Amino acid sequence: MMLIDFVFAFFIALALSGVLAAHSIRRGVRQAGGWPVFLFLFLLLLLMTWAGGVWMTPFGPVLWGSYWLPFLSVAIIVALLLAALLPPAHPPRTAGEALQIAHEREAASLVLGTFFWMVLAVLAVSIAIHYFF
Repeated sequence: MMLIDFVFAFFIALALSGVLAAHSIRRGVRQAGGWPVFLFLFLLLLLMTWAGGVWMTPFGPVLWGSYWLPFLSVAIIVALLLAALLPPAHPPRTAGEALQIAHEREAASLVLGTFFWMVLAVLAVSIAIHYFF
């Protein structure tokens, strides 16, 4: 059951993170700290889909002995929230504005990077609690 749940979450997260990465590239958000945006979107969406799918009340049709609709519904909600968080696509007007934006991004990168890894750890623990306890 754990493997089937992971496969559902993996393929749903793969498809939706591809759509989100393409959307973010069109908006000018190419990289975050040297890593492709797709990797971070996929990892976050995978763990959120998997954790949400296993903890939701099962509903919908059964495929290979597991319910897949909770995984899809969680993934769509998370993907929509992530798409809403993408920064606006307007370039800076002056060199001073570009420098200010660079300093703000550097400060935000540290805070958001720490938050990102903490969220992933909490999601991994949540998934482990569901299967092993």
